[in-house]
Amino acid sequence: MSSPSPQQRQQLQDELTRAVGTGRINIKQFDYLMGIVWSSESLADFDFIRRDYLGQVAQPHQHASAAVRPNTGKLSSPVPLKTTLGTIDLNGNWRVPERQEFVVNAGTLRIDLRQARADSLITEFNITGRMATIHILAPAGVAFENRMTNNIASTFDIDHTDPNPNAPRVILTGTISWSSVKIRRANGKENWWKRLLE
Repeated sequence: MSSPSPQQRQQLQDELTRAVGTGRINIKQFDYLMGIVWSSESLADFDFIRRDYLGQVAQPHQHASAAVRPNTGKLSSPVPLKTTLGTIDLNGNWRVPERQEFVVNAGTLRIDLRQARADSLITEFNITGRMATIHILAPAGVAFENRMTNNIASTFDIDHTDPNPNAPRVILTGTISWSSVKIRRANGKENWWKRLLE
């Protein structure tokens, strides 16, 4: 069996990063698995990780000599993140997809964008919330646009400090009821848009 290519290693690292973000694995497991991902000389180790930690069926492997074509199309939307009576907490150095859906029922959604990496200059957070508390912490300069509809008995507290014209824009869509949305700016110089598309 051939050795994993750098692209295959990066792809598995991205899958594991998403698994941490969705709570399927913890940081300790992630660190352990990263050691395997970047040191393994066998694709069988990748199958083991996908099967035992990500719950995926083993994928047939392409030969190392096969040409790798870059994906020039749009990235597919990640799986919606859902919680009932719980918390979704996204923070640290994580990948912000172009569009992410959240479903929060009587729970809390906390999004920290200060160290995040964005896939696009425009990001959409589609939020469906019932009796939800939504907190977003963003670097200075990031623009927010509220397009949420059917906001029954809900409150919005959005810091509309002048956005930087070249900074990313976050668009809030979806519907909420009996919920609160609070958006705050981080103090100090942040570089979210500098890491855009890294």
